[in-house]
Amino acid sequence: MNARDLLPGERILVSSARHWVVLVRPTVTTLLAIAVSLVVLVLLPVPGELRLFLMLGVVLAGLIVLNLYYWGWRACSRTSGSS
Repeated sequence: MNARDLLPGERILVSSARHWVVLVRPTVTTLLAIAVSLVVLVLLPVPGELRLFLMLGVVLAGLIVLNLYYWGWRACSRTSGSS
C-alpha cells in the first residue's frame, strides 16, 4: 500500500516485505523439473534437431516459470503494509 492510497488522516503503521528465502523452494523444484525433463529428452529416441528444440523449449519454459515466481515475490514485497 502506498501513501497515495490512504484517506486523509490515515497513515501506514507497519510495513513488511517477504524474505528472499520464500523463493528457494519454487526455484529448486523448477530447476529439478528442468533437469529431469532434459534427462528424459536425452534418453528418448528423438531426432537431433527436434531434441534440441524440445530442450530449448524446456529451458525457456523453466526460465518463464522462474521469472513468474520472482515477479510475484517482488510484487508482494513492495505492496505490503496496513493502515
